[in-house]
Amino acid sequence: MSSTPLSSLLGLAASAAKDLEDLYAVRDLTFPSLASVNPTDPAELLLLSPEAQAASKQIISACGMIMSMVTPPSLILLNETMHYNILASLWTMVESNTVEIIRELGGSGNAGVHVDKIAAMNGMDSSKLARILRLLATHHIFTETSPNTFANNRTSIHLDSSSPVQGLLDKTAPKFEGTGVEAAMIGHGGDEGIRIASHMSQTLRSPETACAFEPNKTSFNTAFGGDLSLWEWYNLPENSERRVRFGNAMKSLGRSEDAPGKGFEWSRLPNGATIVDVGGNVGSACVPLLEHIPHLNLVIQDLPPLIEEGRKFWAEKNPKALKSGQVKLQVHDFFEAQPVVGADVYHLRAILHDWADPLAIKILRNIRHAATSTSKLVIRDQLIAYACDAPPSAIPGAQIDPAPTPLLPNWGLASSTNYIFDIHMLTCCNGKERTLDDWISLFDQSGWKLVRVYRGPLFAELVGELKGSKKRKLETPEGSPRPRKLGTQINRSDGVIAERVSNV
Repeated sequence: MSSTPLSSLLGLAASAAKDLEDLYAVRDLTFPSLASVNPTDPAELLLLSPEAQAASKQIISACGMIMSMVTPPSLILLNETMHYNILASLWTMVESNTVEIIRELGGSGNAGVHVDKIAAMNGMDSSKLARILRLLATHHIFTETSPNTFANNRTSIHLDSSSPVQGLLDKTAPKFEGTGVEAAMIGHGGDEGIRIASHMSQTLRSPETACAFEPNKTSFNTAFGGDLSLWEWYNLPENSERRVRFGNAMKSLGRSEDAPGKGFEWSRLPNGATIVDVGGNVGSACVPLLEHIPHLNLVIQDLPPLIEEGRKFWAEKNPKALKSGQVKLQVHDFFEAQPVVGADVYHLRAILHDWADPLAIKILRNIRHAATSTSKLVIRDQLIAYACDAPPSAIPGAQIDPAPTPLLPNWGLASSTNYIFDIHMLTCCNGKERTLDDWISLFDQSGWKLVRVYRGPLFAELVGELKGSKKRKLETPEGSPRPRKLGTQINRSDGVIAERVSNV
């Protein structure tokens, strides 16, 4: 008797689970339990290894598909409809310092803390607090160890700022720095994000904004009003706390990036090769690059406030490189002509997903005008797949790891975060996460050819070369948006924000 789709999925999950168990057995480690509250435990860190991630991806994808098959469709839709309550509950726990209170009162593992004690410290009603914690515990965030008694677990502990509770209550201790960056992301989602998303339908159906791609004609503008882009709005004095929180939230996204050398072969560049980090913020993404490959010269480009911060940053991180000129910080707006001609590599990390195609093309064309036949373009950004089979690509490294039947070709639930961010970029700034076809088109329209892809756990590295040996003048396509002001640029590694005041 042939296997059914359900039994095939169960088999895929079981075989990947065995791979994980074997991996832990070889390393003489015990697979982490939900009760674990030590994110730096070797068992937790092993789960981030490529071997463990491959097995986890198959388990998540298979189990996600099983859940969709065995759950009544009406219940699936109801749960998804009400899912905003999860985010609201998480944000409430962050703002009420509940994770830190449970930690200080010894709530971990099987030792929980009664809600009456928690509520006495954060000022909430204990019965309401218990209901919120129980919802989250049902989703394996916190653990209810006995009736109305709760402990932190391996997920909730990531919301811990590590600051003392009293310091948080009197606002003398940091909430969203260091280990609290995941809490900052929840703050961004629970505050700005949920409000912006709720206006997506109205924005995408309005005659004024349905076909607009300017960064100030978005769901954000519908939700908050005005004609400022999200980046400009963050720069207003009254939004300073939100700006800092968003900056810290972006730091949480960089923890899964590969170290230099696992993608583009930086080490094969000649001694003294020049790398231009376009929109590089203070240059923090280049610190590990220079540590691993010390023979490179770096030019960090961004707007004046960030370059000023960058000088302080490098004076602390690597003063020798700054003093010798190995690291240079240069004021540059990437919507203007690229001042460094003939660099070996022009590098953009998490830049282009902030911008719709016409503006992304302008950024790349400005670099194209400065590049020579030996220059490389290295873009570090998201690369998303279709949720169906797609024709194979001849570009080396471009193919996604094949998902076994009957899993979705894009690995379904295991890759859903990429698509969530795609819609988040759409609603916030008319940006987008791009498919391979999108990237090929973007390269082609800006005078580049995509020649190599390196896939990483968070970003892909897309390598481009000039199309043809002769430069030709490339004009901005007719009808491209020319916003009067493009607000600010935010680098995901640091989240520092600076106002962009030039016209495009």
